Amino acid sequence: MAAKEYITVLKDYAAGAVVETIQIEMKTDKPIHEIYVTMTCDADTDLPTIAEMLTQFATTITVKSGGASVVGMSAIDLWKMMSQARPAGIAAHQSDGTGADNHIHPITIPIPLGPIGVFDDVHPDYGLDPRNKTVIVQLEIPADAAITERFYTIGFVSIEGKYPTKVVTRMTRTFTAAATGEGMFVDLPSGPDSKLIDVAFFQTTSLQAGSTTDATGIESFSLEINNEEKHLVDVLGLQLQTNTGNLSLAASSPRTYLTYLYWNPSPPNSDEYAIPLPQKARININAGVAEALRFFGGVSRKL
Repeated sequence: MAAKEYITVLKDYAAGAVVETIQIEMKTDKPIHEIYVTMTCDADTDLPTIAEMLTQFATTITVKSGGASVVGMSAIDLWKMMSQARPAGIAAHQSDGTGADNHIHPITIPIPLGPIGVFDDVHPDYGLDPRNKTVIVQLEIPADAAITERFYTIGFVSIEGKYPTKVVTRMTRTFTAAATGEGMFVDLPSGPDSKLIDVAFFQTTSLQAGSTTDATGIESFSLEINNEEKHLVDVLGLQLQTNTGNLSLAASSPRTYLTYLYWNPSPPNSDEYAIPLPQKARININAGVAEALRFFGGVSRKL
């Protein structure tokens, strides 16, 4: 049975402080299948919005095992990707930014180490084994005057006795499509033990309310293995664009269409249809707009 464990509480981090990088060792001998980071904070004059909290949560959240990075993403990318992949399992407050000073609100970001499940379901074969290699969570904390103080709690999901043998690596890569059309490639880790678990993108241009064009940053993408296109993976970006509503909840703001795309060939919490990547593999992007993009898809490997 999966159980949540909370092992570390960080110091208060006051607003206006210099940018700081802090590292937290996961001091446990239990299997780590998924990590949670919770930040509670308040604002100087009113309630912080979700957008403010995500911006000030962490510039980058990195998980390391034995010194090697396994996950490296911004807080906002992690939270929004998980909102796509696990829409029913993201915990955050709902605030329109109004309210009294010093009201405390939390936001929690799950860090997946395997196929993403529903709520806190985890795959027993995936995660990290702290008995063999030291597991570190690193937070690059920005300075900001709008939030009075921040307090962080680290937790993890563990299945007793189920030590993982694999992990899904997920590192952000930023690039710019120089022109529209195909030919913007994202190289994937490959090898006899590598499998594509999911694909996740940020695109600058999405279909907003009132858009006068249907152009999007990513019109479609396909998978190429050893320079041969695999037509079973040819995905239209628009079909992955999900409406999550207005994050600020301000009355004057239109509903926001998420600029994050998430695609998983398998059911939740499963690698049943994960795609083997035995040879050189890459994602071929058909760009609808020449613009900045980010990729943080998951590729599994053995520990």
